[in-house]
Amino acid sequence: NEIDGSRFKKISEHIFSLSKNAFIFLDSELNIVYSNPTLRTMLEYNQEDLLERFSIAEIDIENSENDWRKHLEKFEDKNVIKLVTSFKRSNNTVFPVELTAFDYSDQYGELILIEAKDISSQRISDSQLNSSLAYNEQLARKLEEEKYYLLSETNRKYSIKNIVSKSDNYEKILKQVQQVAPTDSTVLILGETGTGKELLARAIHQLSNRKDQTMITINCGSLPKDLIESELFGHEKGAFTGAGSQKKGRFELAHNSTIFLDEIGDLPLHLQTRLLRVLQEGEIDRVGGGKVV
Repeated sequence: NEIDGSRFKKISEHIFSLSKNAFIFLDSELNIVYSNPTLRTMLEYNQEDLLERFSIAEIDIENSENDWRKHLEKFEDKNVIKLVTSFKRSNNTVFPVELTAFDYSDQYGELILIEAKDISSQRISDSQLNSSLAYNEQLARKLEEEKYYLLSETNRKYSIKNIVSKSDNYEKILKQVQQVAPTDSTVLILGETGTGKELLARAIHQLSNRKDQTMITINCGSLPKDLIESELFGHEKGAFTGAGSQKKGRFELAHNSTIFLDEIGDLPLHLQTRLLRVLQEGEIDRVGGGKVV
C-alpha cells in the first residue's frame, strides 16, 4: 500500500523492459499506455510513437475496438483470454501474432496486460508441412493409380485366355490350372526351359482370389549365394555386415498374394529344407531374428 501509482509504473516498466517477450499495457479505453522494447522492435515503432497515441485496434488489423471490448468481456468468466490475429508494422507490412491477455486491474487502476508472440515462422512451418502432406498424398494416389494400371496390363497380358494351344495334353494342364487357382495350395510346375512355366504361374495367380495383389517372382538361379536367405526371408538390423536396417524378404512381401519361385532346383539344399517349412507351415525366421513371422 505504500507504493504509489508512479512507483508501480516504474517497477512494471523495469521488469517488462528486460523481458525477451513482447508486452503491451492497455488502459480501460484500449489505449496503449506502455510497450516494452521487444514489442517496439517487432512493430518497428519507437516508444513515443506508440505511447498513449495508439489504441490496440490501430495495430490489430483483424479486430476493431468493439471486437476487443467483446473479447475483454470474457474476463468476467476467466482472467486470461487467447487470440490469434495480425499486427501491422510501421511500414504497413502485416504478420500473424498469438496474443495472451491478462486482467491486470488492481488498486492503481484498470489495466490489461497483453503478451504478443510473432508466429510467422510457425505459419511457414505449417504451410510447408501441409504442402509436404499434400505432395505425399498426391504421390500416394499416383503410385496407387500406376499399381492398378500395371496390374490391369499384367492381367490382360498373362490371362489364361491368351494361352493358345491345340494340344489335348496342354488342355488338360489348363483345366488343372483353373481347378487349383481358387485354392491356396502350393503348386509345383515341371517343364523344360522355355515351355511357359511362368506363364502358367501367372495364369494361376490371375484366376485366384489374390489377383488384385502384386505377384512376387524370384529367379532362384540368379540370387547371390551370400544373400539368398536375406532375399527370401529378410533380415534384422545388424544381422550381418551391411545390414543397417530391418528388411522384409520376398515371402513377407508376397503376404496375401502369390510368390513364384523360378528355377527352384538351383537353391542350395540347406535352403530347400528351410523352404519346406515355409511352404508347409507358412512361417519364416528372418536372418538374425529371434521370433517366428
